[in-house]
Amino acid sequence: MDTLRPILLILHVAVAATAFGVSLAPSGTLKRAKALGWDALRAATVDFKRRDGMAAIAGFLVLVTGLALIMAVGGFKGLPPEYHAALGIVVVMNVLGAVFNRPTANKLIAAAQAQDEAGVTAGIKRAAMGAGIMQLLWTVTLVLMFLHRF
Repeated sequence: MDTLRPILLILHVAVAATAFGVSLAPSGTLKRAKALGWDALRAATVDFKRRDGMAAIAGFLVLVTGLALIMAVGGFKGLPPEYHAALGIVVVMNVLGAVFNRPTANKLIAAAQAQDEAGVTAGIKRAAMGAGIMQLLWTVTLVLMFLHRF
């Protein structure tokens, strides 16, 4: 078990960094693409959905590796409350990604395909809000992890 824990921890941190990184600043990219025209915007919306998918996979892997780390140290019983809170936040982020970010990406693609200016503008605002919420939650989770380390 002693060799498994550092490997799990490295994997856990790597997928968390991936989830955090791929979801940075979607609204800026979408706004710049919108200024370049519909073709650029359509490509940017597809890229946004792809990045959202990568963030979703990485977010799920953060949950799985976090649970594996908890089990590697003996389970939930001796875990500090910060870890319980962080686990809850990661679950919330996974749900938020599924019910908020993914539909936003799909609506943005549809609006760009239909050249719906109002739909694109609303979608970019929703994407920015979703990204901001996720980044805040990731930051809170990171702070909680550093309060007590494995």
